[in-house]
Amino acid sequence: MSPAKPSDLPIPGADRPGGLLRDRPAGVFVLLALVFGSLFAAVTPPFQAPDENRHFYRAYQLSQGRLLGRRQGNVAGDRLPVSIYQAGESTEYLRYRYDQKYSLAQLKELAGRPLEPERRQFVPFVSVVYCPVPYLAAVLGVLPGRLLDLNPLVLMYLGRLMNLLTWAALVYGAIRLSPMGKWLWAMLALTPMSLAQAASLSADALTNGLAFLTIAFFLRCALDDTPRLSRRDYLLMMMLTVALSLCKNIYFLLGGLFLWIPAKRIGSTGRYLLLLLALMAVNLAAVGLWSYAVRDLLAVVRDPASAQRQIEFLTSHGVEFAGMVLHSLAREGRYLLHTYVGQFGWLDAPLPRLHVWLWLAVLAAAAIGQAGRRAPLGWRQTIVALVLFAATLVLIFTLMFIYWEPVGARGIRGVQGRYLIPLGPLLFLPLVSRGGRGGHGGRHWRLDGAIWIPAAAVSLSVSLYVLLRRFYL
Repeated sequence: MSPAKPSDLPIPGADRPGGLLRDRPAGVFVLLALVFGSLFAAVTPPFQAPDENRHFYRAYQLSQGRLLGRRQGNVAGDRLPVSIYQAGESTEYLRYRYDQKYSLAQLKELAGRPLEPERRQFVPFVSVVYCPVPYLAAVLGVLPGRLLDLNPLVLMYLGRLMNLLTWAALVYGAIRLSPMGKWLWAMLALTPMSLAQAASLSADALTNGLAFLTIAFFLRCALDDTPRLSRRDYLLMMMLTVALSLCKNIYFLLGGLFLWIPAKRIGSTGRYLLLLLALMAVNLAAVGLWSYAVRDLLAVVRDPASAQRQIEFLTSHGVEFAGMVLHSLAREGRYLLHTYVGQFGWLDAPLPRLHVWLWLAVLAAAAIGQAGRRAPLGWRQTIVALVLFAATLVLIFTLMFIYWEPVGARGIRGVQGRYLIPLGPLLFLPLVSRGGRGGHGGRHWRLDGAIWIPAAAVSLSVSLYVLLRRFYL
């Protein structure tokens, strides 16, 4: 009698109604992400995600095959159809105006405006300096619509849809790839703010999905049972980290997750250090090359003289700057948590405070709830994860101070919790230990699914109500 193939083996829970669904976090994630993500895309008024109109301009520009923009006086942008600009600015009146609502009549009126690609004007937009990589999905939505001469509103919805599908595919891959905490990955991705960004035209959609996949890949390289990494592993490692660095250069530090991998899986200590340095060097080179390519545009988007003065202050007053970062963290801590969990629109539609704290507790429980006696991440790996989280957070504050704060400022504002969505796994994975099928058996996994599925569905339903109340009711 031949041995049973893996596909022939019984799946725990498959013999009970709904059991199979509860035991498959990747499949459950895709189902919830596509259902609720589609609702987020439909309910959020056009261009009412953070900077969504600017991302729309960049996606349309790239769909024409134009990678670089142009300068006009002291601003950077490009020539775009008048209809694209008018559509992008059509809901500006909603920003921070809680007395203003959006109606289906306004949506219908916007849907009736033709594209008229021959009528153009110069449109300034700061996203013109961003690398094309995080816009690949949105461009795949906008491009066919532009070729078919569809109106700007349809182009926007096509871009949102492709962002959502691409993000869901990347996170699905991360959950399947990760050797631990699969329900935690699903719940982190289904955090309301995470899903709202994925269902918008924001460059954060692809960035967040790619970050999850990159972290999961390093986790597999660190924890699976193969004795040595292959050349394919090194190539994928390089491709993922470079793509992520080009999405948002602050995340080049995630290349440091190479330190998760035991040296014995690489070879000698010299080879280990050489590969680490090569990985970080290639990422820094990629970021540097793109910055060089858009240097003329950066000069008008960000005043180089002011940036230089901020750098001089930072280098000569390092202790004072460290105090500024700590003070800003203490002052903006609640805001960071709120904008990490859910603050929709142009950050003017917040979830109730109780919801924020309950969801953070759910994330912690999703990690600890899979616990046994031993943590799969060793002490060194845990320290690496937390140090990289902290270092990236400090880098975010530093760049915000250099490029966006006025000279002489003694505080750092503008850092948002959504910037931390790609880093969420680094903060929560150390809480996961060897639960799952070890020690607790199948019951533990079934309990996970039975708890986390309704928790996510209720949280996302409340989020949709908050959006409806803010913009329509």
